[in-house]
Amino acid sequence: MSMMSGTTKEEMLWQAATDGDLDQVKQLTSDPTVDINWGDGERQRTALYRACGHGQVAVVRHLLGDPRLDVSKRNENGATPLYIACQENQVEVVKLLLGDPRADVRLAAIEGVTPFIIACEYGHLQVVSLLLSHPLINVNDTSDSGVTPFFMAAQNGMTDIIAMLLTDPRTDPNKPKQNESSPLFIASQNGHLPIVQLILSSGKPVDTQRKSQWNSKTPAAAARWAAVQPLWKNYLNDDEERRRAHCPAIADLIDEYEGNQVDTRAKIIRLPTIRGQFRLPP
Repeated sequence: MSMMSGTTKEEMLWQAATDGDLDQVKQLTSDPTVDINWGDGERQRTALYRACGHGQVAVVRHLLGDPRLDVSKRNENGATPLYIACQENQVEVVKLLLGDPRADVRLAAIEGVTPFIIACEYGHLQVVSLLLSHPLINVNDTSDSGVTPFFMAAQNGMTDIIAMLLTDPRTDPNKPKQNESSPLFIASQNGHLPIVQLILSSGKPVDTQRKSQWNSKTPAAAARWAAVQPLWKNYLNDDEERRRAHCPAIADLIDEYEGNQVDTRAKIIRLPTIRGQFRLPP
């Protein structure tokens, strides 16, 4: 092993972990003088953090075997190695971290976003399933603005995540963020018709009358409002054509649900695409 001029052993370990160079990682971590929890300057990303984000499974496994390791050391934004593994959909790495009792599975990053929330936001189904099976996960954890994993999935149109969360009896489908916007409101406003169908047909009590403090509208009213708005400048990947097509259907569906919940649920469940794709009960 040779070092470039000015390069420390900690920097070499950081790069080797990033690149998945297990032999060099083993050699450097065998040196008791090397700080294996060293972070890179202001960003403070450790060797473990980098290995987790890049899916270097063998390196992660080796580092976890070192008693000196700070498994939940955060970077400058508060993100832990588990957080970045969940964000990047590194399923095998997530399995390793969840099996280590030193890993704080609920430690949040900036703005209170937890690993579970970020996995739901990005729609990483396998990671969400792994996290749901962990005994310390709170399904209804909230960010600083009151956003739950369920809300985040509803906002971003992550239909498979919504379907999975609705099968968990702990999930509260009505829990709003701080401005009183509910998951049903945000899904209706954003034109996510399959998610609205799943929420209304779930069999869980659904609050269709909660008004968002943002625009003082119920979910049905928000859907009608969103259908006639110009292209939204503050939403990434907003599909104006889909939203304008789906929002009137959403408003009508919520009106129908408010008139007869049982018949509306039965009607939705009979829809072949919903029943087949998202595994609703027959």
